[in-house]
Amino acid sequence: MSFRRYTPATPPQIPSTAASAHPSTTPQTLPSGVKPASIPCISTGTSSLDTLLSPSSGLPISSSLLIEEESTGNYSGVILRQYVAEGVIQSHRIWIAGVGESWWRGIPALTNKPIKNDVAVQDLEEKMKIAWRYGANTPQKNLRESGMEGFCHVFDIGEQMALPGNEQVVFSPEPASQGNPYEPILSSLHSFIRNTSKTTAVRLVLPDLLNPLIYSPDSSQPQFLLQFFHSITSLVTQHPYATLLLSLSTSFYPRSQPLTSWIEHLCTHVLQLCPLPQNPTLAKQPQGIVNVHKGGLMSKEMAYRVGRRGMVLEEWSLPPLEEESPRVKQGFVIEQDVERVRKSHVSGINAKDLEF
Repeated sequence: MSFRRYTPATPPQIPSTAASAHPSTTPQTLPSGVKPASIPCISTGTSSLDTLLSPSSGLPISSSLLIEEESTGNYSGVILRQYVAEGVIQSHRIWIAGVGESWWRGIPALTNKPIKNDVAVQDLEEKMKIAWRYGANTPQKNLRESGMEGFCHVFDIGEQMALPGNEQVVFSPEPASQGNPYEPILSSLHSFIRNTSKTTAVRLVLPDLLNPLIYSPDSSQPQFLLQFFHSITSLVTQHPYATLLLSLSTSFYPRSQPLTSWIEHLCTHVLQLCPLPQNPTLAKQPQGIVNVHKGGLMSKEMAYRVGRRGMVLEEWSLPPLEEESPRVKQGFVIEQDVERVRKSHVSGINAKDLEF
């Protein structure tokens, strides 16, 4: 019996033009302000919030972030406005629904003063190293190595940014007062998406959703609201570089209501801002605490504080009590011993009386 050596078949040669046209071999060029990662991310304009949202420190594209706020404050508006301001700096196209151009008042401008890295932001980044082995690759180091140092900017909420031209920012009409309230908003959104290139990053903003001063009572009807939400989240996932930020007052629509639960279910990230009672005697007291209900990396209690440079998230801990129990050391109350020493200098008690 004779044996013949096996020779594997040679695969056919692919022409260079066909190989270059294959999507897996062509390098993908990301738009400005989009950070490369397993899922590319954009910045919300709040660096401490970026660290909280994903291991790559940013809001992943094709995702939505719901900011719920308890009480009648407008701290969620600070986050949304910084999100818009960051989009203007990164040359992204922005679509704002329902509130009109008057909402642009309060969009912060870039600060003119050199800002050092915030200590609270650095501490937060250090504590949330999820995907970085041995702590060698920190988010800031990754940004420097990837050339993304301008990924997130610092703003001054005391200054207002000028409204850009060239239709970079588009405002939708107000909700309809009769019939389907979301019909003019959806029509504006479809036109906005059609006129936007697939290679351009898109930021969609829904401020004060279901606010009674803006939306009619029919806006909270499930047949209108859920249909609108399914449509807008579908457009976010279909566009290659789209993200959505929206705010909702849980004072009007508590989380226990089924309608609010459905909105949370359709969003990829859900944060809630809960105010704290303010104490005028405490300096730099946070305005409230942050609850992450969906899609975050928070491992400890977080608080939010708004200053000249906008929103900052930081680790939160209870302040010390004003009347603490006396400290005890080796069975003796230190405060009482100190009081005895003070009185001994006045009354002339012998030092032996103070020996333990």
